[in-house]
Amino acid sequence: MTMMARVIIEVEFSSPSEADAMLRTLLPDNTPLPKGMKLEMKSAGCKLIIFLEYNGSTSTLLSTLDDILASMKIACDVTTLVGQD
Repeated sequence: MTMMARVIIEVEFSSPSEADAMLRTLLPDNTPLPKGMKLEMKSAGCKLIIFLEYNGSTSTLLSTLDDILASMKIACDVTTLVGQD
């Protein structure tokens, strides 16, 4: 199924430096993008804001969203483990 979708994800962190660190962690993982997809990320204060626009298959959109969220989860888990030392 083909569709046009716009997705905005906002994640709040405990500090602006954590939001910036997550942004730097995610940026290299998002190339190349599927054809028809536009992805922008920015940090604003304590928030990481992800804008995703896509005109294509639903499964590709869901896979991309899953990849972004899984990468964020891994980065948060690693940060938590490192902070326990």
